[in-house]
Amino acid sequence: MREAPTKTTRLTYDEFLNWLDEDTLAEWVNGAIVMTSPASLRHQVIATFLAETLGAYVRLHGLGRVVSAPFQMKVGQSGREPDVLFVANTHLDRFHPTFLDGPADLVVEAVSPESAGRDRGDKFYEYEAAGAPNIG
Repeated sequence: MREAPTKTTRLTYDEFLNWLDEDTLAEWVNGAIVMTSPASLRHQVIATFLAETLGAYVRLHGLGRVVSAPFQMKVGQSGREPDVLFVANTHLDRFHPTFLDGPADLVVEAVSPESAGRDRGDKFYEYEAAGAPNIG
């Protein structure tokens, strides 16, 4: 794992993406790097089931694209990695090679005890403020 810059270091999103590699579990929040823990097997089974089920439906009906973590979604001053995201055909231009620039049309977080506060609090409000539809 790459060493994170100091807690007082602030990075632009581009600097964060240049620092980040595919093996590092981290998100970007207000210029700071937030390290995340590996997901549990239960979390992965649930997230994979949701991504596969939603993905099959989206492909069958030609509705857009489903992507599962790890993949960054930049909204406002945050670069988060939702467990599953859906982007409708009309918003596919938001995709860049390593991140989605703007909110997905559907964002799914598989909530675990470790992530409940972050997923139901910080991330929920960030996604909502950025324009992600709120379905509860």
